[in-house]
Amino acid sequence: MLIDFVTRNARVPLRACPAVHIVDTMTVVVYPSLPHCWASHQPHPNSLNMNEPEFEGLGEPDLRIAGLRLWIHGRQFPDATDFWDGNWLRVTACCAYANSTVTAQGSFVHLRELVALLRGCQRLYESLQGRAGLDCIEPNLHVEFAAETGGHIRIELEITPDHMKESHKYVDAIDQTFLPPVISACRCILEEYPVREPEKLPAQAS
Repeated sequence: MLIDFVTRNARVPLRACPAVHIVDTMTVVVYPSLPHCWASHQPHPNSLNMNEPEFEGLGEPDLRIAGLRLWIHGRQFPDATDFWDGNWLRVTACCAYANSTVTAQGSFVHLRELVALLRGCQRLYESLQGRAGLDCIEPNLHVEFAAETGGHIRIELEITPDHMKESHKYVDAIDQTFLPPVISACRCILEEYPVREPEKLPAQAS
C-alpha cells in the first residue's frame, strides 16, 4: 500500500510502514530503520543521488549530517563587514531519505550558528553528554544532536522551503565516532568564511 504525501511542489509516494508517521497533511516524520553503520562522511544507502540533474552543478556538499547535505554558495552580503549582515550565508540544504527528499535554498544560515554547531559537537564528542545543534534563527533548517546511552546520538532534522505551508522532520541516529567529520566540515567552512566581528560571538561555555 502506498500513501501519497502532497507538498506544494510535488506528490511524493511514501510506503506505508512503521518507519513513516503521518503527523498531519503537511508533516511527515521519518524514522529510518537503518543500521548505525554509516557516518556523515560516508554515503548513506538512502541518501541523495548526487547524479540527479538538480544537484549536478553543486559538487560535493560542504557539510553532511545523516541524510542532510548542505552546500555553501557564498555570503549573502559580500561587502558587509558587520557581525549581523556580514555573516549570512547563501546555501542549498537537502534532506534525503528513502521515501522523501526535501530541498530548501536561500540565505538562512548564519556563521554564528555554525560556530555554535562546531562548539556543541566538540563538547558532545568529548563528554558524550548533552546536546548540540544547528539552531538557525530562520525557520528553514534545524538540526539537533542528543546524546543517548551507549554512545549513541539521536539526530532530529527539520527542513522546509516554505514554513508557512509545509514542514518536514526526520529522526535518525549515529554514534560518537561520526562526529569528527561534522567538526572538520564546520572548521573548513569557517576557514573559508571567517566570522566578521568575531568579538561579538557568544562566549564559549567552559
